[in-house]
Amino acid sequence: MSALEDAMSEHRTSVTASAATRSAVTDSAATDRRTTTTIGILFLSAFALYGTGSLLASGTAVSEGGPAGSGPLGTGVVLILVNSLAVLAIGILFVPVLSRRSPVAATAYLAARIVEAVLLAVGGAALWAQAAAQGDPLVGGVLVALDDAAYALGMATLGAGSVVLCVTLLRAALLPRGVALWGTVGYALFALGSALELLGVAGAGLVLAAPAGLFEVFLGVWLIAVGLGRRGAEARAVSPGATHR
Repeated sequence: MSALEDAMSEHRTSVTASAATRSAVTDSAATDRRTTTTIGILFLSAFALYGTGSLLASGTAVSEGGPAGSGPLGTGVVLILVNSLAVLAIGILFVPVLSRRSPVAATAYLAARIVEAVLLAVGGAALWAQAAAQGDPLVGGVLVALDDAAYALGMATLGAGSVVLCVTLLRAALLPRGVALWGTVGYALFALGSALELLGVAGAGLVLAAPAGLFEVFLGVWLIAVGLGRRGAEARAVSPGATHR
C-alpha cells in the first residue's frame, strides 16, 4: 500500500506541477500579447504624431508672427515632443521581448530609440526657437540646419537600430520570414538614405524611406492584430508534452 500511495502522490505532484507550468506559460504569453499590442499602438501613434507635428511646426516656424509656442507651431512642437516619449516607450517595451533572445540586441535597440527621441526633441526645440528669433535670417538659418541635421541623424540611428531589431525577430522566428526580411532591407535603405542626407545628398532620405515607412505601419497593425510569435506561444501553452521538455 505504501508503494501505491507513493506512486499516487508522485502522480498528483506531477499533475500539479504540469498545470502550474502551463499556467505560467499562458500568463507569459498573455503578458507578451499585451506588450506587443501596446508597442503596435505606439508605432502607429508615433508615425501620426511626428508626421502631423512636423507639418504644423515646420510650416509655421518661419511665418509665425506671434510669440513662440502660439497657434499651429506650438501644437506641432508639442506633438513632436509627445512623439519622442512614444519612441522612448517603444524602446523600453521591446527590452524584455528582445533580451530573452539577445541582450545585446535589446540594449542596441533601446539605445537607438533613446538617441532618436532626444534628437527629434532637439529638432522640435529648434523650430520653436526659430519662431522666437522673429525672422532673424542668420539665427533662423542655423536653427533650420540644426533641425535638418538632428532629424537625419536620428533617422540614421533609428534605421541602424531597427535592422538589429528585425534580424533578431527573424532569427527568433517571432515574425514571418518575409515580413522580417522586408523590415531588415527597408531599414537598411532608410539608414543609408539618412546618412546620405547628412553628407549633403538632398532627397536621398525621402527616396529611400518608403520601404521602412510602409513597414512601420504594417508592423504596427501586425503587432496589434497578431503579435509576435503568438501562434507558437499558444501552441506551447496548450500542449501537455511541451511542459516536460
